Amino acid sequence: MHVLIVYATNSSGTRQAAEIAADVLEKKGHTVTVQRAQDTEAEHISAADFVVLGSCTWEKIMPDGKRSEGELQQYMDDLKQRLKDQKFPGKRFAVFGLGDSSYSDFCAAAPMMEFMIHAWGGTLKAPTLKIDGFFFHLPENRQRVKDWADHVLSS
Repeated sequence: MHVLIVYATNSSGTRQAAEIAADVLEKKGHTVTVQRAQDTEAEHISAADFVVLGSCTWEKIMPDGKRSEGELQQYMDDLKQRLKDQKFPGKRFAVFGLGDSSYSDFCAAAPMMEFMIHAWGGTLKAPTLKIDGFFFHLPENRQRVKDWADHVLSS
């Protein structure tokens, strides 16, 4: 199976989580492409059998100059805007999000990506993984990603 993992990151945590998941899936015999959100187009999603979206939750500067917490990382938000009119009916997806539980909108990017999938006509096929403070609990969080990736395609 060809799995596409699309990620958006600011401090490399989401990229590292994507690479950990890819390693697990490759060891299970799958072909995996790990790709930045800013490099992803509709044809990449269409070509994959299964798509994983991953993003950190971030602060965004709004057009009026105000700051908004609990937003998709900029490049994932750009992907959402670029593909807003696309449909991927029946396409199977999974989501993982990185966040910090000290903020009121912990992992708010995860349900936003779930909404993207539903808007595209896709199907969420696995429980969403939410990771708190990726770098603060690195060994435990790496294991959480491995455990999730080990079962993500069989959910």
